[in-house]
Amino acid sequence: MLQAVRRGHSINPNHPDIHQCLVKFLRYSREQLKNADLSEAVRTVVEKQMESLYGAQEPASLNNEFLKRNSESLPHLIAGGCCYFSRVVNVNMHFTT
Repeated sequence: MLQAVRRGHSINPNHPDIHQCLVKFLRYSREQLKNADLSEAVRTVVEKQMESLYGAQEPASLNNEFLKRNSESLPHLIAGGCCYFSRVVNVNMHFTT
């Protein structure tokens, strides 16, 4: 999945679908890096590649910047809204379980 995200980002980093994939992958990979029992080599590669894609950004700040950059585009606003909604749903599910 990391390779697909990197390729999509290299083709068009501002595409709404690529943005959604980036945010989902960022959330998933950060959670897995904290909880999963990964080898040190795998952990290092994933962290290095994530740093090149995201810098030190959190998913929420990445999404907010995307929405600010694309405030005039309906497809971009929908993609940003979906990312925001999925974050809110995930947070609420953690509180209710």
